[in-house]
Amino acid sequence: MVEVQLAIACQKLTALDFLPEGQPPNDIVRRVKEAIIDMTRHNLHARNDEDTEFGTWEKKLEALLYTLEDWVDELESDLCNLTRSGACNCKYACLFGQHPRQDKLSKTATELEELHERMNGFNLEVRSQIDNTVLRCSGVSSDHDHIEVQKEEVEELKTSLLQQHSQLSIIFVRGAVDSGKSRVVSEACDKVKRHFNHMVWVRVYGSTTIDTLTSIWKACCQSRLKSKTENMIDEERLSNQICNYLNKHERYLLVLDGMEDNDDLINAIRKFLRPDHGGKVVVIARGRVRTHQEYCNDIYSIQVGPLSTDDALMLFRASSLHLQLPSRSSEISVEEIVTSCRGSSLGISIIVGILSTKDGDTLAWNKVREQLNRLPVPVDDISIAARVRHFLQMGYFGFTASSKSFVADGGGHPREDSNPTATAEEAGGRLFNQLIQRNILAKARVADTDDVEACRVLVPMRSFASHVSSTLDFCYSCNCSNSPCLKDIRRVSITNGETGCMKNGRFLKLRSLLLWDANKQLNIGNRNLFWRRPRFKLLRVLIMQGSSIKKVSHDGLGGLILLRYLGLRKTEITDLPVSLRKLQKLETIDVRDTKMTSLPERVSLGKVRHLLLAKSCSETAVVVPLGFLSGSTKVQTLAGLRMNGNWAKDVTRHNQLRKLSVSDVRTEHSDELCTSINNMTLLRSLTIKCCPGHQFCIQSLNQTTSLVKVRLGGSVDHLLEKVSTFDSLVSLSLWDSNLTEDPLSAFRNLPNLVRLVLRAAYVGREIDPIDDGFSKLKHLSIICFTNLERWERIGPRAMRKLQTLILKSCPGLRMPPEGLENLGQGMLKVSVSEMNSDINAALKENHRLQKYTVCFIQDTMDI
Repeated sequence: MVEVQLAIACQKLTALDFLPEGQPPNDIVRRVKEAIIDMTRHNLHARNDEDTEFGTWEKKLEALLYTLEDWVDELESDLCNLTRSGACNCKYACLFGQHPRQDKLSKTATELEELHERMNGFNLEVRSQIDNTVLRCSGVSSDHDHIEVQKEEVEELKTSLLQQHSQLSIIFVRGAVDSGKSRVVSEACDKVKRHFNHMVWVRVYGSTTIDTLTSIWKACCQSRLKSKTENMIDEERLSNQICNYLNKHERYLLVLDGMEDNDDLINAIRKFLRPDHGGKVVVIARGRVRTHQEYCNDIYSIQVGPLSTDDALMLFRASSLHLQLPSRSSEISVEEIVTSCRGSSLGISIIVGILSTKDGDTLAWNKVREQLNRLPVPVDDISIAARVRHFLQMGYFGFTASSKSFVADGGGHPREDSNPTATAEEAGGRLFNQLIQRNILAKARVADTDDVEACRVLVPMRSFASHVSSTLDFCYSCNCSNSPCLKDIRRVSITNGETGCMKNGRFLKLRSLLLWDANKQLNIGNRNLFWRRPRFKLLRVLIMQGSSIKKVSHDGLGGLILLRYLGLRKTEITDLPVSLRKLQKLETIDVRDTKMTSLPERVSLGKVRHLLLAKSCSETAVVVPLGFLSGSTKVQTLAGLRMNGNWAKDVTRHNQLRKLSVSDVRTEHSDELCTSINNMTLLRSLTIKCCPGHQFCIQSLNQTTSLVKVRLGGSVDHLLEKVSTFDSLVSLSLWDSNLTEDPLSAFRNLPNLVRLVLRAAYVGREIDPIDDGFSKLKHLSIICFTNLERWERIGPRAMRKLQTLILKSCPGLRMPPEGLENLGQGMLKVSVSEMNSDINAALKENHRLQKYTVCFIQDTMDI
């Protein structure tokens, strides 16, 4: 659609005037500008569907925009090296870099701002006329970031904030749940922020004074870390710290979102205010409603009324402008939902969340959940509360395959603060779990037979999400061979399907290509599918998991200069070409479960954050040249690295790592590697696999480490002594450790341990009695204890939350431990395989274990 291209061109045209002279060709810029100006002057309102003149202009502009987009995308890799400067205030001046000549910047800044405003207004007009897709109302201003709803309340708050009277320093904004109080305050603050030299927005948690002050202090510190407030529990001290911070600024604006309205809190807030500093405090209040007579002279109250249906529709259209609704029928469905909500902004938030499928702001979603809990109990089925709760009851199992890929792709783009250790498909599963936790999806009820017993998938939200996922603008499809208009497709997901459409179609806008094929049946030609330049030059995400590809084309990979996610897991590739160095925007490389042994030499990638080379417990590892990550300072995941002397020293530079997995660690690496790990304050997952014949010493590791998951393979010195002090551990795996002391006795006091896997980790003959401990343990695996002969008992206070017990390949153990029937509070699942027949018989004859699920693998009887 031409309106989508025009929205992109509005940004790119503005940036193009900052490029060096002669780039791009002046005739392209001139012709596109002329076409836009002529179309602006054209009477769009008078046209009808048979207006051939408008159709001619539309085709002309479409062709010009395609030319412009192709040219800009080819140059983007070069333009990103241009340095920024602060000489220009143009919104899009830094989109592709700025012109090095400051005199030209200053002369063209004003002109470009005017051009942007004119294009913005024209874009809204085109979107309202062409195909009747999105914005149809003329009341939306050209600056769509400011939504003209609830004008009276916004203006009243704006006036109050600008008053210099020191006795009106605290302003309460009140209203019913879901009336849009936070939005009113945000709009007003945007209009007056230039009159204040500092603004702090605080999301208040808790209802006590100390909770409120703690929330304010954390926001002032711009951190949520408990370490800044754990020692500051004194109310007076907290208040003084906040007061000193705020009054460093001559005029400040403090917004307290969700604060309880009580006298103690108001008196605490008054301590922040000094008449000579001109500070203002806005309280978005919750709790009981007071009258104006109950307030003191220094407090002003503003009442926010409910949203009208028209205002709600306008709010949705402005909020979803960047989402590009795929069709007119989708917009009609949305209008029906918003109307049936009677203007509920909760319903709008949910719809926009489904459309965007991104991991939204946790604080914002938490607030939605809190508002839902405070909604009144519905009296009838048409109340706002009942409508909103009705929309939230969606089920994962009710989604079609295309809907699942719709969300999976949304979870496949790594964020800077995330730690993706799985493919986009698995990331999509995590995203669904997050949506379930936020009450956006309802979890299905599953019977003991693993069948779906009950799962409510209610309309219209489910049908709306399915409809969005199957449209061409998004094109999340399991088999896209029937797509009639491939040039508009942005994302394609194919599972066990044919790739004929990929060979013949011209994908001008494709951003994500996901090919899932666990059976390796896809016939992906190295030359004919995607390596032909420039068919997929705009590609950002490429996942070819499980395909039969054996070699990556040198020129083909080098042409994907915008690629950010490269997933080649479970393929047949043996190496990557040197042209990988051209992908300077690449953030994630996933080559797990392949035949690769090393990454290419003479390659340096500066933006790589996640390097997934091999699974943590696999026998393989990949050699990474020392200079491969020399330009990157934000690596968060380094999994499957083959250790050598140079890397033992160089890994110190990457102190921001969240996950580290190294293999072939030798004795001489111990000191340097431990020193590096101690400096990684953000490290949460650590895997170390020792080289045979070598022993790794962890004695110098800090006891205050914040490790959550630890895997140690091979001989490790001081293992039990050191690991038993890691109180933050949630998951621990040991294999080939050959310990002579009982590991269960050493680890039983770890307070947060949930999963413990021991494989060939103990060479002793007996496990000591466990009378207490393992307070949170849910999964215990004991595998390949070849010398084990006796496990005496498990006390009634030990392993009370155990859910799964796995016993495997312990041929000397003839009897199960006493007290097994007391574990897990009746929810224990015991799995026994490759064990002595005596222990199998003992488990079958123990009638007290009938309430458990006991599975004998490779046996004929299941209890």
